[in-house]
Amino acid sequence: MKKEKVWPVAKGWIPISENNWVNWSLWDNNVQFQRRVKNEKGWETAESFHFSPKILKEIWWRIPNWLTAMECKRKKNLVVLSD
Repeated sequence: MKKEKVWPVAKGWIPISENNWVNWSLWDNNVQFQRRVKNEKGWETAESFHFSPKILKEIWWRIPNWLTAMECKRKKNLVVLSD
């Protein structure tokens, strides 16, 4: 029995520099990020990360605290953040 081919729901590229890009792809059960580097042989994957929905939810939940902390650091204020 032949397995059905699975394709990502969405995908794209984020340029970091001229020879350094991040390839992202959204799948039904995870999100994948690959850092791609261009060298004399062509493009090759330097790093690859997979995030499950549970991890993404945790990251999303913490973003407001991270943004507040970065803003306070920029203003040189010391703030203790609570969960």
